[in-house]
Amino acid sequence: MRGHITMRKIREVLRLKFALEMGNQKIANSLAISSSTVHECLRRANLTNLNWPLPDDLDDEALEKKLYLPSRQKIPTEDREKSSGNVFTDIGVPEAEEYLAKTKLAYQINRLIADKGLKQIEAAKLLDIDQPKISALACGRLSGFSMERLFKFLAILNQDIVIMIKPHDQRQKRG
Repeated sequence: MRGHITMRKIREVLRLKFALEMGNQKIANSLAISSSTVHECLRRANLTNLNWPLPDDLDDEALEKKLYLPSRQKIPTEDREKSSGNVFTDIGVPEAEEYLAKTKLAYQINRLIADKGLKQIEAAKLLDIDQPKISALACGRLSGFSMERLFKFLAILNQDIVIMIKPHDQRQKRG
């Protein structure tokens, strides 16, 4: 899915790159889009062997189909792996259960910060940490945060924390 970039801007990316030989950052700045968007447009154009100038008969709909509709086939159901329910376990992350718990806590903290309309520097002051730590939290870099520290942040953000202990689901027998 291509997000919010228009076909007109995509055509302009291609023109600036191939006709004027502009660099990606300069194209991004001139069109007010990110350099990663420029890179993605050019990557897709390269995969489909598009050159400049584009063919006259290539209207916006045809260009979009050429660049954005997937040509790959669906993976047959029998070839899919069943998830454990924890993506971190599935990809082999050490301490996957703790990482999932930290991720859920960090998500809530980031949501609360956003809901309050706080800038990173304001959130840092409120939580009594420095701004780079807020940035790490926002980006999911959680190795520098203990569960207790994340609980403390939630308490500062006026949240009650409830820990529930219950018997294992019979489907999750451990052996």
